[in-house]
Amino acid sequence: MLFGMKFTGISEIQAAALLSGSLLLLALLFLLRGRRRKLVVGTFPVWTMLLGRSRVDFRALFALFFEMLAAAMLCLALTGPTLRGTTDRRQALAILVDQGVTSSVITPRGTRLLVWSRFADKVLKKIPEDVPVLVAGAADHLDILAGPWASKGEARAALAKLETKPVMSMPMQAVETACRALSAWTSSREPAVLYIGGEDELPEAQLENGCRLYPVGLRAKVDNLAITGFMARRTSGFGRGYRLFVKARNFASRTRKTRLSVYSPSTVFGSEEVSIPGRGSIERSYKLDEEGGTEGRLAAGLQGINGRPADGFALDDTRYAVVPKGRRIKVLLVTQGNLFFSKGLAVNPAVSLETMAPVELKKLSTGTKPDVVVLDDTAMPKKYSGNMLLFGPNAAGSRFKLGKEIKNPVVYSWNIEHPLLRNVRLSSLEIEKAKPIQAEPGDKVIASDSNNNNLMVVRDDGKEKILAIAFKLTDSDLPLKIAFPVMLANFTDWCVKAETSLNGREVGLGTFQVVDNGTGSGPVTVRGPGGLNVDVVQRAGGPSIFIREPGFYTITQGKNSYTLAANFTDKSVSARLARPLRRSDGTGEHIFNIISERYGSRKGKPDRPLTKILLLAALSLVGMLWIGHGTGLFH
Repeated sequence: MLFGMKFTGISEIQAAALLSGSLLLLALLFLLRGRRRKLVVGTFPVWTMLLGRSRVDFRALFALFFEMLAAAMLCLALTGPTLRGTTDRRQALAILVDQGVTSSVITPRGTRLLVWSRFADKVLKKIPEDVPVLVAGAADHLDILAGPWASKGEARAALAKLETKPVMSMPMQAVETACRALSAWTSSREPAVLYIGGEDELPEAQLENGCRLYPVGLRAKVDNLAITGFMARRTSGFGRGYRLFVKARNFASRTRKTRLSVYSPSTVFGSEEVSIPGRGSIERSYKLDEEGGTEGRLAAGLQGINGRPADGFALDDTRYAVVPKGRRIKVLLVTQGNLFFSKGLAVNPAVSLETMAPVELKKLSTGTKPDVVVLDDTAMPKKYSGNMLLFGPNAAGSRFKLGKEIKNPVVYSWNIEHPLLRNVRLSSLEIEKAKPIQAEPGDKVIASDSNNNNLMVVRDDGKEKILAIAFKLTDSDLPLKIAFPVMLANFTDWCVKAETSLNGREVGLGTFQVVDNGTGSGPVTVRGPGGLNVDVVQRAGGPSIFIREPGFYTITQGKNSYTLAANFTDKSVSARLARPLRRSDGTGEHIFNIISERYGSRKGKPDRPLTKILLLAALSLVGMLWIGHGTGLFH
């Protein structure tokens, strides 16, 4: 840029060449002008005259200066110059409002989402109309509601339509997406993202592409209560009644009173007023008498006393459960008189147990297959395919490769999230010897020792489910622990799709669930909470539904139907809601002041044409030179 100007129809190099040429021409004319007695060859006499060795005519030099200045102005005027303006550097602003599941928390000023939307509206009112704006809701992804680049009216209307989504927020993922959008939609060097809400403590930061992040917490703690445990089983495999276990937790520091109820859609089985100590929990067990031949829909919930809500976050105050229709699980035990297995399997009232000696295994090639086969250190023929618990090296070796025998392995890690190890502790398990199992691609290791030797491996290829255990039952003290019958019950429930416990029918909010039952008997229809139809979408795993709200979902395909129970089960979020705000500025005023100052007060200057000004100035100088020459001022 030449002297802070830009030119119309001519480049800066051409403008500079034109100016330089005109000035050089004037200088040559000055040197050749006037009377001379002799012809001067070379430049030495000229420089001698100018440096003062001869008499210098300063009036002529002044005339030369004004002539060159007038010529320069005329040349610049001919190029159509414009003085560049200054930008206000307000750039593009993206306003992201958290609409994740915790935005439904009730505060004294309304829901969190309402408080956050009002704050965003306050920011929009403050900044000028010409600032480009993008408004988006932020949960597990960025949902652009207005822009780019929206008017303030459009942006404020979008804020009014924000709704809570039943998914956990991923703030940094949303912020980074917004930064990339700003970079793609504007050439500004200083885009900014205002993120309002969330549970994570985001710092003010300079992100990629010069994007600036301004987070606003605006959070208030909630004396949060939650149902954190709810398990149900039939008292027999196909008989009457249920056994229920309920656990309620108080995440706040002070003791809270509430009402705990257990009910089905038609019947309240129990309701009592309970007091939960601060940071503590209570547990209750119920035995319910109800016909067990039908699918049981059960719920446990917390209600406030005297008509008040239990707390400000209702999603974790209720837990739903489905106990499928009772039926016997046919289990075949292959053992040479090991009573530990037969007694451990008999704990599950749904199990119909048949025992077989190892020499009789050839009978499995014909007849109806059992639901589950449990082998006590006995090899299974390779031609058999089905659900199997392979207990011991001889059994595991019939389906897996084994390593060399190790002595006294200590269980170091086990997968407590896997359904086979639910409510199972292996930390004190004593093992005399074992042969480590080599896992293949697709296998899952659910227990290993401190040397990463695989002690328990699961294989599920869609056709058969196998649990292989690297040690004999009699080479450990597992049969003396409560974990043994629990693990057996977990395995039989896991192998049978129509489980006798609620765990296989519980799904989380904000997730896609495959609803095809595999029968291929027609289209799938789904009714959600309140009996409303739920859209079924085609995904890679098959027809699926998105779980948006807690409650019961009934899936029907042809003559077959089953029910899912949807719950909010994230204990970490329930706990965070009860913690005090760590950020010192919980109102967001500090950030609001920064945004207001940055976008509301700084003004830029537009480009200014200089052609007329330069022409007037040049004409003024020409007039002054004409008068000077006429009066002899420059002679």
